[in-house]
Amino acid sequence: MNFLIMEPFSPMFFVGLILTAVFAVCFIRKYRNKSYEQKRKAIIVMYSIVFVIFMLYKYSLSVDKEYAAMRISKGLPGFNWFEELPLNLCNMNIIIMVLAMAFESRALQGFCFFAGSFGALFPLLMPPAEFTGFSILLPRMLGYYLAHYAALIETPLLAGLDLYRPKYSDIGKVLLSVMAVSIAVTILNLIFIKTGIAPGCNYFYTVYPSGISFLEFLYKLIPVTWFYLLPTLIFIVPYMFILTYCFNIKREKKTDE
Repeated sequence: MNFLIMEPFSPMFFVGLILTAVFAVCFIRKYRNKSYEQKRKAIIVMYSIVFVIFMLYKYSLSVDKEYAAMRISKGLPGFNWFEELPLNLCNMNIIIMVLAMAFESRALQGFCFFAGSFGALFPLLMPPAEFTGFSILLPRMLGYYLAHYAALIETPLLAGLDLYRPKYSDIGKVLLSVMAVSIAVTILNLIFIKTGIAPGCNYFYTVYPSGISFLEFLYKLIPVTWFYLLPTLIFIVPYMFILTYCFNIKREKKTDE
């Protein structure tokens, strides 16, 4: 077995999780006692760098012949920039994280806090075929997992640096925001597909499952664009309540002390 092979629950997968956790802990320890402005600027710089890495990763896809061939084998066109824009939930959160800190928006911070980690978890556990079973040293693999691991730690960074504390009243607002964004993205997907600009456009996976087993299962149950993703709320809503409960319990303990 090649240790460098990256796929869900492989040794390299857990190495990535551990390194990400260590980085998050070190980052929080470094900035925890700094001023609010220093924390805010540190997050802005960090996720701006992540976005640059993300764009370099997308460029690597544009010259990756194996990636293009795998897409063609699925009946999709090769690389198309209109299908690789930062409009999936996980990479959209990289941009939103910068904006949330730059404009000090609680609404955007809440979006990142809840949607960032959950939006990154699904692609990490159920990556498309182009991003599983290959060496982590391939540029497309390294870029894919770096971007998703960066989105995964948005929740602990915001909470650990005390930049955002969730309230139960935030849950409904964030859910409505995510659903509204997903509808807008679905409309964009369909426009790109119908006009031929990007025939395989599938941001948020709202049009088709992209070979992801769990989404394939949902699509068999509800073979309708966008609607087939609604059962994921069974996981998302409890996750949001549990997360809010945990951080509120922690806050109450600190207050009691």
